[in-house]
Amino acid sequence: MEIEIAELTPFQKEILKTLLSLHKKIGLVKSKRIARLLGRNEVAVRNQMQVLRVLGLVEGVPGPKGGYKPTAKAYETLCMASSLSVALIKDGELLNCGVNEVSLLSISDEVRLRIRVFGDAAVSAGDTLLILTPWVVFEGEISWRDDGVLLFSGKAREEVSKVRGGTSVRDAAKFGFCLVKVEDGIAGIITPELLVKAISEGKLEVKVEEIMEGVAVVDREASFREVTELLENCRFLVVGESLVLRKL
Repeated sequence: MEIEIAELTPFQKEILKTLLSLHKKIGLVKSKRIARLLGRNEVAVRNQMQVLRVLGLVEGVPGPKGGYKPTAKAYETLCMASSLSVALIKDGELLNCGVNEVSLLSISDEVRLRIRVFGDAAVSAGDTLLILTPWVVFEGEISWRDDGVLLFSGKAREEVSKVRGGTSVRDAAKFGFCLVKVEDGIAGIITPELLVKAISEGKLEVKVEEIMEGVAVVDREASFREVTELLENCRFLVVGESLVLRKL
């Protein structure tokens, strides 16, 4: 059963977020503890836990030391509901977490960000990270971590990579900006904006051709007039299969 975050009630979302946070710290979680933290009736929480179990979002472990734990689907469901369209990538793999806040601390010699996350953010100080936002891609490393807060130091990524047609969104996300190359040349472009939108919609295995934006392609001998005329009808212009011009 595919679950959309919009199908969950606000109460169910609260329960899931609390469960994810507690499970990361203490393991199995009893409904009584969640009820106390949320200031809600324990019976109401327990009833909702049964609904979430049927939906495949939580698992119950019986016994005196038992409790509830989130499933992989719970992480995925809440990550898709992140209030910010931001994706974190470590070692070429998309992290199974959501981002609630990104604060810019400094842009002097390097970019410094404070990032608040929820879910399974399996990163530690010293880890290299790629951060996809709809506007820019950052690459650098985590300088400090405490619970759900990450401090990041790095720079904006400027280069444009190339991926072959048929590449999945999951694999294209490792690069950020990338041109989609087919046998006949450049078919389109994938931007961070398109990537984070596809990720937020759960389209990780969709092929890049399904989400790419069209481009105009000219050779390096094109005149300035030709270039400006082409940019009037599209947002991106590829010059010589490497230089990408963007209409402001």
